[in-house]
Amino acid sequence: MTKDPAVKLEKLKEAVVLRTAGGHIIRAHGCVDANLRINTVAGPVCLTKPVKCLVINGDEEEFTLGKDVLTTLGIDVDRQLEQLVGSDIADEDPEKLQ
Repeated sequence: MTKDPAVKLEKLKEAVVLRTAGGHIIRAHGCVDANLRINTVAGPVCLTKPVKCLVINGDEEEFTLGKDVLTTLGIDVDRQLEQLVGSDIADEDPEKLQ
């Protein structure tokens, strides 16, 4: 992936320690303000304000948005999970869903 020269890395005073879903510990030493475009079923959505993103080492071309960004977009993650748990899909055999 090519680095955009317009993106400026801001060094953090203290590293932010994160635990991944797999239980690994990673540290972020910097952050950037990124203009995000999210591809949705309804089409691309461009955020109007830059989002501060932590920078971690890795070769990934994609990243996961945090609950704070999703809330800014009007997406209530807790409500979405409640609806999923209350739906019939929660009772389905996972093998049938693939």
